[in-house]
Amino acid sequence: DDLRSDLHPGEIILIEEEFVEVRAVETGTIELAEYHSKGTKNGASLGYRMNNYVGSATISPGDNFFVESNGRHVDQILRAGDTIQLRDSNGRSQYVTVSAVDVSKVTFSPPFESEIATRTPVYTKQKVVVSAKASSTEMKTALESLPGVGFVSVSREGPKDSEGFTWFITFQSTMGMSACSMQSWCLTSNIDTIQY
Repeated sequence: DDLRSDLHPGEIILIEEEFVEVRAVETGTIELAEYHSKGTKNGASLGYRMNNYVGSATISPGDNFFVESNGRHVDQILRAGDTIQLRDSNGRSQYVTVSAVDVSKVTFSPPFESEIATRTPVYTKQKVVVSAKASSTEMKTALESLPGVGFVSVSREGPKDSEGFTWFITFQSTMGMSACSMQSWCLTSNIDTIQY
């Protein structure tokens, strides 16, 4: 199978419960940037990509739109105002805001900055919903599932009479908050009430 239209160098994928970075993609072959320590037991293994993957596109310098390369209907994933991540020809992330979505075509601003036409994965900001009564372990799991957060330690106090629970979160790895280069892509929290 030709994986070049589906995977991209620099993508993080999960193989055998281990996150690895893709270095290169050829027909039927994926080269990893680092050693996969658990191995695949000399056989085929399932691989999973991040769940905020939108699709793949080839974008030229100055473009303010793309059409998803595989004909994927991204209108079910994206909407105007969403922030998406693209990669330029040097592998640097660019963050743009979606202006309009029409089936597989996405218009965005500002225009794409790159030296050459680039085949890029497209990601949307990943979100998790955490219960107001979540344990410290549930909060830790939810936060660590987000790309770029790294490892955290979480403790919880409460509940207090009128304030509910308070979580104390410490980022323990070199990733996390300092890796955020665009405010709309950063780790944020929102209070949403869901009625059942």
